[in-house]
Amino acid sequence: MGSSEVSVIPGLQKEEKAAVERRRLHVLKALKKLRIEADEAPVVAVLGSGGGLRAHIACLGVLSEMKEQGLLDAVTYLAGVSGSTWAISSLYTNDGDMEALEADLKHRFTRQEWDLAKSLQKTIQAARSENYSLTDFWAYMVISKQTRELPESHLSNMKKPVEEGTLPYPIFAAIDNDLQPSWQEARAPETWFEFTPHHAGFPALGAFVSITHFGSKFKKGRLVRTHPERDLTFLRGLWGSALGNTEVIREYIFDKHSSCFYSFADQLRNLTLKGLWRRAVANAKSIGHLLFARLLRLQESSQGEHPPPEARLLRLQESSQGEHPPPEDEGGEPEHTWLTEMLENWTRTSLEKQEQPHEDPERKGSLSNFMDFVKKTGICASKWEWGTTHNFLYKHSGIRDKIMSSRKHLHLVDAGLAINTPFPLVLPPTREVHLILSFDFSAGDPFEHPQSATSNELLIQSHPRPSRAPLPGR
Repeated sequence: MGSSEVSVIPGLQKEEKAAVERRRLHVLKALKKLRIEADEAPVVAVLGSGGGLRAHIACLGVLSEMKEQGLLDAVTYLAGVSGSTWAISSLYTNDGDMEALEADLKHRFTRQEWDLAKSLQKTIQAARSENYSLTDFWAYMVISKQTRELPESHLSNMKKPVEEGTLPYPIFAAIDNDLQPSWQEARAPETWFEFTPHHAGFPALGAFVSITHFGSKFKKGRLVRTHPERDLTFLRGLWGSALGNTEVIREYIFDKHSSCFYSFADQLRNLTLKGLWRRAVANAKSIGHLLFARLLRLQESSQGEHPPPEARLLRLQESSQGEHPPPEDEGGEPEHTWLTEMLENWTRTSLEKQEQPHEDPERKGSLSNFMDFVKKTGICASKWEWGTTHNFLYKHSGIRDKIMSSRKHLHLVDAGLAINTPFPLVLPPTREVHLILSFDFSAGDPFEHPQSATSNELLIQSHPRPSRAPLPGR
């Protein structure tokens, strides 16, 4: 269990500093095996870009080859955004065993199986949280389908090999979506958020919270309500929650990705609802029940044609718009506040009044949880709300920036929305990085993102770099 206080200090967190110092010994040994003489271990950072499943597989290939050649042992930091974070995290969940990792990867993608029931169960469970957002749905229903796995381990489980220095120190990137305008206008470094096995927070502010308390509620720098540590499946969804800007996300989810949003209805009917779903249709008296009934009817009527589930969501919205035409703002664009208000005011008829006394209470609970999941997902979709978590800097007196300390919640998303590389997290002089090896797995210009990062002096914090002798060839 980590500290229950928010840490606001300049420089590296003490846990990272100790891990990096321990890593130096392993780096020197690795260099010696490579016949490279060095009096002091250089700090080498390997970066992986985004690129979805392509980046996931390609980054694993890079790490595998570096491991085979003895180069990975000479690396101090591994950092990634989006798809590369899936690969880097897999390295640690397999304790650095690349052969086991590759065998597991081959097995998962050869059998082409996806445990829909388990993914749905995890999503419905996540919907019971007060901070449920589309990131939860994305993580448990989409990313799990892409990667064919639902890792339930936690980032804090990676501490042992990191603290022993046997593996590089990992850094996983995200950005604060509420600060996107600041990034677009001035490349504000406060936009960037990082995760490590020890902490999560804003490196530009030197403000961090223990990774075991990420998502818990803080006020004035003190823990006021503990929430369980988020599992690696959720974090992968958060780190890889976008492929571009908001419009690209919408296009990807609603127009391209297939069999994820409503295909769960088949399984759900067989697993939990059975006869209850038909009764829900017959007793659709409230708006919420009506929407739920439409969802089920759309699923039933589409069994023969098998349209993408995203299209079924659009049909659901369009059928609702037929009765409640959305108003237009002054610019002529339709607003969807009608849907938000309708869902937020959804009052469900008591299940006890609808069911007979002999009905299975467990089934009633399953139906109630499912309906709550549908409701919350609809609200989040109408608001387009991603990555909601408690702001651990809320009312913190040590943070001068009122924007950072006045918000009750943060909305963290894929760092690829800023630039598709984690350069900003290893450039600050506090990490003393001497050499950066950047691997780009995106579809665009491989030099675009490094140039964008290194040419912007706002990303280089004003702390003086510690003096040390230059390395050969630097």
